[in-house]
Amino acid sequence: MYKQTPLEYRQNEVFYPLQLAFTLKENPTAPDMIAQEISYAAPSDISDWMNFITLVIDGFTCLDESSHLEQLRQSIQRRQALILRDGSTIIGAAAFSYQTGSIDFLAVHPQYRRYGVAEAFLGFMRHNLFAGREISITTFREGDKADTGQRAEYKRLGFAGAELLTEFGY
Repeated sequence: MYKQTPLEYRQNEVFYPLQLAFTLKENPTAPDMIAQEISYAAPSDISDWMNFITLVIDGFTCLDESSHLEQLRQSIQRRQALILRDGSTIIGAAAFSYQTGSIDFLAVHPQYRRYGVAEAFLGFMRHNLFAGREISITTFREGDKADTGQRAEYKRLGFAGAELLTEFGY
């Protein structure tokens, strides 16, 4: 859906807004309080999570909401989904696989991207879920114009480039 050529949009007749309005949170939590509040997502978080993904669409090239919803339900059931809130506002979410050591979804609310939220999630997963194991995450290729900074952030956090893949239809 997202990041297709105009011809592909017309042929597929599936459209996704590239920008959606969102409300900024007044008085966001201080960054040093964030890591302590990461918890496993619950079925009651699904509605808020699905609203949250509309804020972070810039990081996902071919997000299909129905597929994401099904994967989210499975991840929650297997205790492989994490969530972080500032009050009622989701400021970060992650889904991962214990088996493969992959982080399949990691997103941060646009207002909190400079607060170390991604780093807090990665630290939580490294210490509590994948201690001593190698972990992986998929991001954009070097020089991809769709990348809004995720690749540089993951490299800063210690990830290294690997083989080029086509994932999620991109």
